[in-house]
Amino acid sequence: MKSILILLACLIVCVFGTNYNAPCGSGTCGDHQTCLNYQDHPYCVINDDCKMVAVAQYKNGTWCEGDGKEFSKYDVYIYNYGNQVVKNVYIDTDCTLKFRNFNAADCSGSFWNVNFDSHHGVFTLPAYSTGIAPKDAHYFGYIIEGRQSPNLKIRRVDF
Repeated sequence: MKSILILLACLIVCVFGTNYNAPCGSGTCGDHQTCLNYQDHPYCVINDDCKMVAVAQYKNGTWCEGDGKEFSKYDVYIYNYGNQVVKNVYIDTDCTLKFRNFNAADCSGSFWNVNFDSHHGVFTLPAYSTGIAPKDAHYFGYIIEGRQSPNLKIRRVDF
């Protein structure tokens, strides 16, 4: 089971979704590219070359409420396979992400241990985070409408 989860984490490094082209130096990275900001020297890499950081989401449960709406809880892990501390990660999503109880006014809702920029549809590490140590992971979660996992894609990594 553990090997299947590790394989899934490796396969989900670069998922779908293209609404946010992350700033990278004086420009932005294109679709299917991730910005790596290494010691204040940003550069774009093809997603297939981005093997230092991965994101994986696991469905933790699905249920129906009294009004017949279906919801699912997801646990999400950002893995740092590299040898440097990951200071921040920008994870893009698209219209497949439909939070339960989302409040656009203060950008709060059914998600935890993560920041969410609703204008760009991007998750980042929370302000209180000191980063992700080498060979470690950061956990966050959310509750969405429906049972289909939202599209997630790593768009930028700051070291």
